[in-house]
Amino acid sequence: MTTQIADTIILNGEVFELHSGSPLAAYFRHINWEPSFAWMTTCILRGYVARWEVFGERLFLTGLFGTDWVVPPHLVGRLPDPDSFLQPDGMKCLRLADVFPDQAPLVFADWVTQRLDVPTGRALGQFYGAFGTWHETYRTLDVVEGRVRAIRDWNGPDWAEHVGRYWPPEPKQTADDKAEADDPGFGRPYGPSGDYDLSDSLRYELGQIDALRQPCGLRPIE
Repeated sequence: MTTQIADTIILNGEVFELHSGSPLAAYFRHINWEPSFAWMTTCILRGYVARWEVFGERLFLTGLFGTDWVVPPHLVGRLPDPDSFLQPDGMKCLRLADVFPDQAPLVFADWVTQRLDVPTGRALGQFYGAFGTWHETYRTLDVVEGRVRAIRDWNGPDWAEHVGRYWPPEPKQTADDKAEADDPGFGRPYGPSGDYDLSDSLRYELGQIDALRQPCGLRPIE
């Protein structure tokens, strides 16, 4: 399975990946609807990337992005798209306001009741699960109806035992690993200008996902 681009979660102003899948999927199951995408990259099989932020004890959904969202017939022409990047007819970029028009950009995630897994330490470079590699430390947040009820920090070996996995040894560095560490562009196609040879659409998509790795800049009213 291709490593998936994780959702972002922001805790006390620090940005982390969320390795629990996307809690937004539970909302779509609850309303018995989920967005349909004409095309999805293999590294975002759910079709979208979301940003989550914890304020006090409350979990909020504060950002959402997906491309090639097939707009339902009853919404065609009724959803203004502020993006400069043009989508094919009948499609648009999926944004938070498309799903929560009356609540964006701060959506209290009261449908979330689950444990959120957040890697907090250095990545160890050895593959584990859909979201990449093992990390030195982890944090879990037990969320009930959108409110954080318990937080626990774990070291790597204890985390592995908790999830029923074998804790991996420090991986050996291959020749390709060393080349990539010395040159972050190793193995990637370059264009004539020396930049990565990416299509405009992919460049746009990566830029929007990168923007979700920053706090939304707003806070809920206490």
